Amino acid sequence: MSYHRDFHPGGTPETDADTITHVRGDDDRPSYSVVVAVAAVTGTNPDELGPLCDTIDPDALDRLIEPAAHRTTHLSNVRVGFEFNGCDVFVYGDGRTVVSSPEDDGT
Repeated sequence: MSYHRDFHPGGTPETDADTITHVRGDDDRPSYSVVVAVAAVTGTNPDELGPLCDTIDPDALDRLIEPAAHRTTHLSNVRVGFEFNGCDVFVYGDGRTVVSSPEDDGT
């Protein structure tokens, strides 16, 4: 498992955000990658994040986007997006989890 931090001037097309791309290992569950990537982009201990199950069903996410070692079909076109702990999260079937930090609202 690995991740890299990108700062995109102008962020993703609509934001000016710090972004983490977490690349899941063959046996890493997608739900685990969400927690790791959100913790990294927010600088928060994973144990201090809110429960993922309050946002999305982790078991359903893991079944929809299986770890590569268990995959029986090619899932590169699958993408699930949601907000978790104030971050925009996209989990891709190709093994990436991309997390963007919340925008600074100026307050």
